Amino acid sequence: MPDADIIHIGLSPRYHKVYKQLCEGVWNKQYIGRSVLRVLKKDIQIYGDEPIVLISKFASRLERIFSRPLFLPLTDWLSESNFLDQLKRQTHGNKRGLKFAVDSCKGMLQELREVFEVVSPVKEKLISIYFLKIYKAQFEEPIYLSQSNYQGISQELILTRLDELSLPIEQGINELASLVANGRKVRSLSISVKTNRKKIKLDDDVLSL
Repeated sequence: MPDADIIHIGLSPRYHKVYKQLCEGVWNKQYIGRSVLRVLKKDIQIYGDEPIVLISKFASRLERIFSRPLFLPLTDWLSESNFLDQLKRQTHGNKRGLKFAVDSCKGMLQELREVFEVVSPVKEKLISIYFLKIYKAQFEEPIYLSQSNYQGISQELILTRLDELSLPIEQGINELASLVANGRKVRSLSISVKTNRKKIKLDDDVLSL
């Protein structure tokens, strides 16, 4: 099989279709962004509710710390890290999903140690970080590391498109995080359908759409 016909050896098969869309001539970041989010939602559902339960428990812990903002610089962050490790040991579920959840919490801990800034709403923020970590690991990072792309499309163009996807992906992730933070089970998540695809005229530069 010619290299140009290979989809992408670093991507999960679930992402192959949307990766092909990313590489093809007609470019619509809103439409492709929603397509990526639909596949991301499937990963989130495969990982289950257990990572969300872990995040929720840790968020409650942080909220108690944030209720005493003047004491943030005096917080024993090592103790909080140990509490997170204990939560990990006590939580059973998809190992990859739990790792993303724990890494999200550790990232916020590290940030708090450096800036002593109250985060609100902390649970929703942590869930957003968790979803974003899944997106980056499953879709963005493998493409960044790619040596060649579908149909020989240049890496420069692919990276430009990934950068343009950042905003719609972030917006979609924040929408999902808000739903889950307010009690929606991950198995019940859905991506709203938006049909405002731009019509293409004969004199349009399709690569700029």
